[in-house]
Amino acid sequence: MRRPSRCNRRGGTLLEVLGAVTIVAVLAGLLLPALQKAREASTRTKCQNNLKQLALAAHSFHTTRHGFPAGEIAFGSRTGAVVGEDYYTCWVIPLLPFIGEENRAKAMAETTEFADRHQGGRSSLYGAPIRTLICPSDTLPVTGAFEYHSPDPTNPTHDARFPVGRYDAVCSYGANWGTRTFRYHPSEVAENNGVFHYNTRTRVTDISDGISSTILFGERSHREPRWQFMGAAYPAQQNFAVFARWYTGGVFTGRQPHEMINYRLPPSVESTPPTQGTPQWNDLFHKRLGSYGSEHLGGCNIVLADGSVRFVADVLTLTTLHALSTKSGGETILAE
Repeated sequence: MRRPSRCNRRGGTLLEVLGAVTIVAVLAGLLLPALQKAREASTRTKCQNNLKQLALAAHSFHTTRHGFPAGEIAFGSRTGAVVGEDYYTCWVIPLLPFIGEENRAKAMAETTEFADRHQGGRSSLYGAPIRTLICPSDTLPVTGAFEYHSPDPTNPTHDARFPVGRYDAVCSYGANWGTRTFRYHPSEVAENNGVFHYNTRTRVTDISDGISSTILFGERSHREPRWQFMGAAYPAQQNFAVFARWYTGGVFTGRQPHEMINYRLPPSVESTPPTQGTPQWNDLFHKRLGSYGSEHLGGCNIVLADGSVRFVADVLTLTTLHALSTKSGGETILAE
């Protein structure tokens, strides 16, 4: 009787294994960029929807209050302050009821002194993130201890009232203050040329450049958190995230040639976080803190005063950016 033959088992050769690995690597190389592109498209769309919601909220406020909210809203006074109206908040607070945050808005309205917002359990009002105000691509943490910013850069004793090092009330978007750092003094308020002013409401009829040619809100990237603070010349203010929070948020596109979209400090400067002495207050404001930007590839989202959202490339000229930032400058905007 013939003995049954054993099944011949054929093992894979090294060459076959390497071939399979190569095929998998090629497929992964093809799929990963596609997945990343799809993810970026999704986050960009969510970000654009956030800006649309903010624009709708601003126009709803305009309808009920006959003007857009003030960019900076001051109230009260403190003895010895250079700026008399020293307690303040920003445009986000009046818009809260229009973005589904009625309860938080009501609770905040009952807070008479925003400078004491870290006391009495009120920190929960600011600590919980508002997703409409956060771009999914933004890298900044969304919770943490309070930080505070006062409009008085010459007297740091007016500022350091809150713990530092983490972030609350994060906002990925800034209101359009125009082409200048915002003016606080009554004699200078008229110099503000953006849509959002200090203690002043802008009406649609005030935007003579046209609501389809004027920025309302834009993205404000926090890609370099160590530069998101006010000025190392004032040690009490270090690590204070000036534009990181939604209770003091704004953007200005200054006249310096380095404030283009997604502007980043030169490598020779950004390699070392600020220390005592330099950069000074104005150096930080004009070089980094006032610029639009995002974590999206190639540019950032803005929403115009007519409610339309645009993705603007980071190669947009500063001249065009300035023209889009003024509400009544009379500039001619060329297609780019």
